Amino acid sequence: MPDTNVTAICAQGGPDPHLFSLDAHNNLYAIGLPGGVWVKSWPQQPPVPLTSLAVQDAPDPHLFGLDINNDLWAIGLPGGVWVKNWPQQPPVKLAHITAQSGSDPHLFGIDINGNPWAIGLPGGIWVENWPKPLPGPVLTLDQSQTSRNANGGGPDDWQSFTAGITGNMARLDVMVNSGLASGSQNGTIKIYAGEGTGGALLASQNFTFQSVYNTFQTCNFTTPFAVTAGQKYTYRLTIPTEPVGWIYTAPGSAYPNGRSNLPNTAMVFQTWVYPA
Repeated sequence: MPDTNVTAICAQGGPDPHLFSLDAHNNLYAIGLPGGVWVKSWPQQPPVPLTSLAVQDAPDPHLFGLDINNDLWAIGLPGGVWVKNWPQQPPVKLAHITAQSGSDPHLFGIDINGNPWAIGLPGGIWVENWPKPLPGPVLTLDQSQTSRNANGGGPDDWQSFTAGITGNMARLDVMVNSGLASGSQNGTIKIYAGEGTGGALLASQNFTFQSVYNTFQTCNFTTPFAVTAGQKYTYRLTIPTEPVGWIYTAPGSAYPNGRSNLPNTAMVFQTWVYPA
């Protein structure tokens, strides 16, 4: 049975249908449909942490994964091995991927600006806005600080950031573990207007922090809230106890558009906004 904290899921059709699931520990599970059982690390454990999954069915079935460095991974089904950047590395940073099977197979991605990309399988090249641009607002990556060289923090810490997009913030990714030597821990994630925790409370959400490493944990806010480009905001992470360092950090210079309450550091995070 996979971990209940699923980070990605996709389904394979065709003559050998399977459901694939990726948990917060980057464990890949598969179950044959309709009457199988969950099998861990099938067909092979991903070599790096993945953030999105997609599967292409017959005639050349493959499972695809996207990692936090925007590298595309592929494995032939059922007996292949993971191959990096096959058929081709995306030319821009993608947020999600999905696949089309049948007589004209393609892999699709949405970039951090909400533009669709497509590549024909197996031998095409990435094409932007194919077949057409998406209508309406798309969840878009705004602020991003991905450098890291240490971890630390206490049970109550914060990081400010400056919004670059006016719209509704709906998601925060934080690179943390649970604060425990093993096992998950329940805590909270809060967002405040301004720098620090003295401003108006914009969002407060209970969150289960997982015992994972070098991996973003994603908080999707139940109610997105308005942010304005050029204005500062602060996210706050709290847990009951913190026997081990749990917040991944870099030197403060890594993110000049905000600061942390931890001296001379910048936390590792990403903010996601629906543009107005």
